[in-house]
Amino acid sequence: MKMNGIQASLLGLLICVVALRTSSAQIVKPGVCPPERFFNSSYFTKTRECENDNKCTGSKKCCEDNGYAICKPPAEERAGTCPENPNKTTKRPDDFCTSDSECAPGSKCCLKDGGKTCLPSVGEKKGSCGKQPICFVPTRPYCNGDTGCPGDEKCCQPECTIKCMKPL
Repeated sequence: MKMNGIQASLLGLLICVVALRTSSAQIVKPGVCPPERFFNSSYFTKTRECENDNKCTGSKKCCEDNGYAICKPPAEERAGTCPENPNKTTKRPDDFCTSDSECAPGSKCCLKDGGKTCLPSVGEKKGSCGKQPICFVPTRPYCNGDTGCPGDEKCCQPECTIKCMKPL
């Protein structure tokens, strides 16, 4: 089959379009974006540091955050617990993090004075919880780390719920 000039030009144009779309394909990096931060403040300019994960360095992802597009590390929960937060405020302050991955190593994203911020992790209490059961229908947890438990009790999962109990 012989092509005329117009057919050859259209085929060449089609090949260029396919090559261009293939070379600019967006890469979606593994992991999920941390939740958006809470802000009381409003800002007049909304910036876009990125359009997609390709524009972010390393393992960072392009995440929406209150009208901004920012490169953030994927959400991650680290071991350890947050320190107690006895201060209660009536006005909710701005969040400075929403995931442990946004904090320095050895720190966690914790609630402090009503807003979330990076704080040094509090180590776990001594002792062991024992073997965790396999649960198909987990129930409501009663603690979220050893610091939420009184005295030397640990936050353990002896059944299909998590609760404070004496360590083994």
